[in-house]
Amino acid sequence: GSVSLRTDASAADARKALTNMRAQLADDHGAVSSGYLSIKTRKDGSVNLETRGRHEWGSFHSNKKDAARVVQNLILEGYGKHLNEESQDSLHKELNTYLKKTGERFGTQSFVKLIDRLDARFEGKPTAGQANPPPGQANPPPGRLNADFSIKLKTEGCALQAKAQFKEIIDSVAPNTASFFKRILSPGLSKVLNSNSRTQVVGDADGSMCRTVLSAINSGHMQLEESELKLLAEVMDAEATAGINLWLKDFQEDQDIAAKLDKIVEKATFKLGHYKLVFIGDILHDRFSNNKVAMDKVIRSLHAKGAVFITGNHDVYDEVNPNNDLDLPDNELRSNHIQQAISAGKRKAEKKNSAYDAAQERYDLDRAKTKFGNSQEIKSQNGFYGAKQIDKTASDNLLENCFTNAYFDSQTNAFYTHNGFEHSGVEDVYLTAFGFLRAKNAEELAKKMNDSDFNSPGQSLDDIENEIPGFKSKFMKEDNHGIDDDGFINKTNFRPADSRMQTGQLGPAGRTADEKKVTIFHGHNDNHGTAGNVENLNARSDFGFSDFSPITKVF
Repeated sequence: GSVSLRTDASAADARKALTNMRAQLADDHGAVSSGYLSIKTRKDGSVNLETRGRHEWGSFHSNKKDAARVVQNLILEGYGKHLNEESQDSLHKELNTYLKKTGERFGTQSFVKLIDRLDARFEGKPTAGQANPPPGQANPPPGRLNADFSIKLKTEGCALQAKAQFKEIIDSVAPNTASFFKRILSPGLSKVLNSNSRTQVVGDADGSMCRTVLSAINSGHMQLEESELKLLAEVMDAEATAGINLWLKDFQEDQDIAAKLDKIVEKATFKLGHYKLVFIGDILHDRFSNNKVAMDKVIRSLHAKGAVFITGNHDVYDEVNPNNDLDLPDNELRSNHIQQAISAGKRKAEKKNSAYDAAQERYDLDRAKTKFGNSQEIKSQNGFYGAKQIDKTASDNLLENCFTNAYFDSQTNAFYTHNGFEHSGVEDVYLTAFGFLRAKNAEELAKKMNDSDFNSPGQSLDDIENEIPGFKSKFMKEDNHGIDDDGFINKTNFRPADSRMQTGQLGPAGRTADEKKVTIFHGHNDNHGTAGNVENLNARSDFGFSDFSPITKVF
């Protein structure tokens, strides 16, 4: 079958063509044969999108990459223009991520699933497994992708004692919830490090108690009875719905969820694990925070049994709520964030020696107004609405007693830190979230990170210049590396690319004291994945899943 359309089709034409293609791909029983979409271009400017299955190709040759691009443009034309700018960007990223994984080709089965989800969103109908919105709240905007894939447990990353409990959870939760938590219910093995010494590493937790508990169950540090497993499944359903639809405020405020988390912690058994367990950060004051009192108890109990908690910027009270910024009136809070975005745009232009004209300022202003559409979004991203909170004193005490800024495992030569780090290119100087540090090997850098105070800005550019005259002139200035105007590194904006953490780029701290290569595990940055000796475990921009679908790996 095929569908003809002009390349200048309107939004309505584009949606009609896509849904017609979707209908032709499925047989009378709804089954879709596997294959890839291909394309033929006609003399009159229209295109013919072929939808034949793989077994029907024979010797016929077509351009599947062009077809994928046409389909991508039709999707953005038919559905994307009905979204706000942020959701358009999200849809675009998800499409690009999928195409990158498939060699720039669009599979028939993936296409059908995608159009089904988009159509459901466009009509404002909840898809299978998705709850209706809270009273008085509208359905999510069309285009917010909602996964509905089957899940199978992979045995290689799932510990023996966890399989039965995870199976029970999967049978209890909605399909979309199983999809949302797929990579934590069925953890994969890392491609950068496989050793006999098993370590389970949890990516950015985003404040989620569910991610914390599930990971602890798999590593053997935590055990729940059947009744608590059912409570956990109910909280997981609520978290997945909130993550997919961005109903974060409602999730954070929910007293019923807080009560369930209290019961889970009260009845849980904590013990020494079968795997090492490392949390890469952002576990406390973040978007899925609901009951920080219960989270405090879990962190302390797991830490007592050997779990490692790396400090993320969302774990530091003064980072998420500086000067009680979140307590400001709504309009003032939003205005502050918008002005900060404009100032950042001006600084960026100055560093590139380019003019910051009125057009650029209007562009930055429009984007900032969209990004910081209301103070609720700003507050919810920092767990401000949590049903059960802990104050600054309790938060700082937890950080001091249970968190570490970096963890170096001498058994596997693995370096764990939240933001990552990079070499300045000059002698033994490194950029870290704790300021500029000097180290001659990986062990020394980890120690210096741990000797640093997250609440202190650390050493600045000027400080290093005093130690190494001429450092500023040697240091690459075309990229500000997350350095603020005052010369200090911004903990939140410091996001070194994985390419800068490759062994060949890292200088002396890329190796141990006895000259062995170091493997780096970090979060914080967007677009998780493996690159050489680096594993990025932050959950962002996965096709078919919410941006906040959790990641865990076993090494």
